[in-house]
Amino acid sequence: MNDDKLEKAIEAAKANLPREPLVVALLGEPYEDSVGEEALRIWVSFDDATTDKQIETAPIQAIKQAIMNSLTEHGIRLFPYFSFVRECEFKASRGDC
Repeated sequence: MNDDKLEKAIEAAKANLPREPLVVALLGEPYEDSVGEEALRIWVSFDDATTDKQIETAPIQAIKQAIMNSLTEHGIRLFPYFSFVRECEFKASRGDC
C-alpha cells in the first residue's frame, strides 16, 4: 500500500470529524492482523483535557465513518483497526510521554 495515499486519506478525513470531543491527531499505519492479513491501524487521539464522560458519549461511529469514507475515496480497501486514546496515552504508547 502507498503510504502517501494513506496520509492523504487521513488528512482528508480530518475535515469531516465531529467538533467534539476534540481530535488532535489522526495517524494511519500499516498493520498485520491476528491471522497475518494486511490491514491498517488507525489511531484517533483526543485532547488530553477530554473527560471520560466525553469519551463515553463521543460519536465514535461518526468518527469511524468519516475515516472509512475517506479511505474508500482514496482507493484504500484494507480493514481499519481503530484505537481511541488521549494524546498523552498515544505518546506513551510510542515512548514519548
